[in-house]
Amino acid sequence: MNDSNLIARVRQLEAQAADFERLNTVLELLATTRPVEELLQQILEETLQLCQADQGSILLLGDASQTHAKTLVRDQQSRDEKLDHFMNTLLAGWVSRYKKPLITHQPEEVFGRQYFREKYSGIASLLSTPLLLNGQVFGVINLVSLNKEHLFGERE
Repeated sequence: MNDSNLIARVRQLEAQAADFERLNTVLELLATTRPVEELLQQILEETLQLCQADQGSILLLGDASQTHAKTLVRDQQSRDEKLDHFMNTLLAGWVSRYKKPLITHQPEEVFGRQYFREKYSGIASLLSTPLLLNGQVFGVINLVSLNKEHLFGERE
């Protein structure tokens, strides 16, 4: 292994170690007896940093038909809110239906152009992941990247 490959590998391992430290922080938060909304806010803040996201939210789905979603916490690093109620419920609907994470850099192609107004034109990447219990989606974590240099991938 030459020096440049070795340096790249060391940087990769350092990044993975930092990711594991953040995940450990989230696990430690889950073990505390803090109020639920405070706990969810801290989990979202850690998730935003871990994934280098600009905006994020955690939604819990309502009844068994999953037609109602309540945004419990929302956080954004930008004043230009892209992750509004409409986008949150659109993502939650997709994830509820397919029961798997969604990562896209072209959301208008996933959902159809009719849903994507000019307001959403600055979205570079979307990530939506289900919160599962006994195989059922009870909630969703949604993240938005506005940075075309940082698109979500398998790492996130």
